[in-house]
Parts: sequence; structure tokens; C-alpha cells
Amino acid sequence: MKSFVLGSLIVLAAALPVSAQGVHFGITGGWYTPYGAVKDYAKSGYDGGLTLQIGAPLVPVGFRFDAMYGEMPGKSLYVAGETVKSDFTVWSATGNIVWTIFGNALPTKFYLIGGIGYYSVQQKITSTLGSVPTVTTPAFGYNAGLGFKFTKLFIEARWTNINGGLNLEAFGSTGSQALQVVPINVGILF
Repeated sequence: MKSFVLGSLIVLAAALPVSAQGVHFGITGGWYTPYGAVKDYAKSGYDGGLTLQIGAPLVPVGFRFDAMYGEMPGKSLYVAGETVKSDFTVWSATGNIVWTIFGNALPTKFYLIGGIGYYSVQQKITSTLGSVPTVTTPAFGYNAGLGFKFTKLFIEARWTNINGGLNLEAFGSTGSQALQVVPINVGILF
């Protein structure tokens, strides 16, 4: 009996139009600002990306997958007799849980979002004493934030922690530490 009910629900879900199932594609973009230790090495930049959101219309929990690209220009720093600058480029693919905390049945919604993902951080390092190769660091990370959605438009801010994404060797130190950013984005779902 359980397998019959489950099979019937799957067939019914497959027969519904995609919009009735709560599957939406979207684009997003905005401000990409450094947070934590990376504030000493980078300025605010921009980001943009694509999103896929899946959820049932009246259920408060859904899922979202994001593919993003972000850039932050570096600050010029004086290190051991030379000026060093590191521009940051971040590519990411994340899976997130979206939990509507207020207004699930209304066109205006407040939601929490959080998840994990894979990040590729590139540091293009320039120095007054010569060129330094670009350092690429693949890393895993996590994010958490708050958003506001009005019909198909949304605005959100997410704190993102990329484990080991900040390479400190170009700045006269050893090793790496977490690269933290706060993207503040506006998007639209179709």
C-alpha cells in the first residue's frame, strides 16, 4: 500500500506543470564585500550568478542551488620593501536550504538560507619587484543568511566562509586561512 501511495504521488507530481511544482530558475547579482581578515587585503567588488530553486508552494522549506562568480579588487599593501596587491576571483557552486520564516502563503516572504558548497578562489598577485603567479585554491565552505522575497524578486545577504581560501604567503606570512565574504544580492526567479 505504501509503495502504491508513493508511486501515485510521484506520477501526480510529474504530471503537474513545472511552475506548480515550485521549480524556478533565476539570475542574481550584487555587491561582494570582504569580511574578517580578508578586509585587510581586498575591497568590495561585485558578483553574479544563476540559481535553481525547488519547493512546494505552501511548504516553508525548499532547496536552492547557486552557481556564482564574484570579484574583489585588492588593496595595495607595503610588505618587506615592496608593494603587493592581490585581486580575488571566486567561483562557487552551492546547495542551500531555504526556510520561509514569515509569510509562506503571502506574496511577500522573509526567509533564512544556508548551505554548503565548493569554491575556487583565485588570487592574482602583483608586486613592484616582479610578477607572482596566480594562486588558485579549491576549497569547501558554508554560508548562512537572511532574505526577503516579493513575488518573483528577492534581496538577500549571506555570510560565506571559504575554508583555506585566503593564501597569506604573498603578504609575508605563511599558510592560509578562511576567506569570508558577505554577498548582498538582488535577483529574479522565473
